Amino acid sequence: MGNVAFSNPVRFMVSRRTVRQISDPEEALDYLRSYWPTEAGTRCQAAKQALAEAIQGERSIVDARRAVVAALHEARLFVLG
Repeated sequence: MGNVAFSNPVRFMVSRRTVRQISDPEEALDYLRSYWPTEAGTRCQAAKQALAEAIQGERSIVDARRAVVAALHEARLFVLG
């Protein structure tokens, strides 16, 4: 399956002045693997799994986006959209 963008990008605050936007599962998985600001919790691990499955076409893009948002909440990052 080709990379499919989220219907609504995930926007979140990484600092008081910095907003990050993630547009698709591959970008989200890269962020969770490389730039995650805290120790990975259970929601982060679940998001990595959901994103990998969405990239392979085994899970819906909507479920993958929800998992990313849940991981952001777990890390106490403010989600804008």
